[in-house]
Amino acid sequence: MKKSIFSVCLFFACLLPIYCFGGCIEGDCHNGTGTYIGHNDLKYEGEFKDSIPNGQGTFTWRNGRVYTGEVRNGFPHGYGTMNLPGGDTQTGYWTNGEYAGADKP
Repeated sequence: MKKSIFSVCLFFACLLPIYCFGGCIEGDCHNGTGTYIGHNDLKYEGEFKDSIPNGQGTFTWRNGRVYTGEVRNGFPHGYGTMNLPGGDTQTGYWTNGEYAGADKP
């Protein structure tokens, strides 16, 4: 439980700057497909709706963590995979940025 809460807090802390200090570097980051770089080099590549990551996409953090999968309202939501810097992988379902498990919730 502690690990889950820490992961959620860390995820939100890393994602917030993408909206505050970032910029679209390629494509259509309003309603389409594009690449957005945020503060601390947080990168999102994928689909946008109303300038918010929605659809399929990939978040890449400077520390090497990578999430690829379904995104809703700027957070992993649906099926996806998180690759962690140490080599661990979490594949399964996500709800509002939190790993929900390998089985569909």
